Amino acid sequence: MLFALSLICSAAQRQKVTGFFTNMHYVPEAGDVVGMEVWIVYARGNFYACVQQAQGEPEPPVVVPVEVSGTQVRFGLRGPQPLAFIGTVSKAGLALSIAGSKQPPEILKRQRSWWK
Repeated sequence: MLFALSLICSAAQRQKVTGFFTNMHYVPEAGDVVGMEVWIVYARGNFYACVQQAQGEPEPPVVVPVEVSGTQVRFGLRGPQPLAFIGTVSKAGLALSIAGSKQPPEILKRQRSWWK
């Protein structure tokens, strides 16, 4: 009975943090696509995120491991300027910040991809 309960609790936690989150949008005046999309999934005992950023032109998406603690998530992106992100997942979306930044978090809504 306890084993079944632990499986149910574990599945419920995965459902809270998994999903598709985006604030990507088109800026007609500039002809640019800006924002970020994060798709958090669970596979083989771990969480992963497929992340795509756009600052004028969309970058290729990357898949990175995600650390999860309750509804808190943390992941990093490699590159010329490596970034570490921390966020909180809710039913409405993902409040995501660059680790150590004093800027308010970006809100990525829980919705379908901008590319739909």
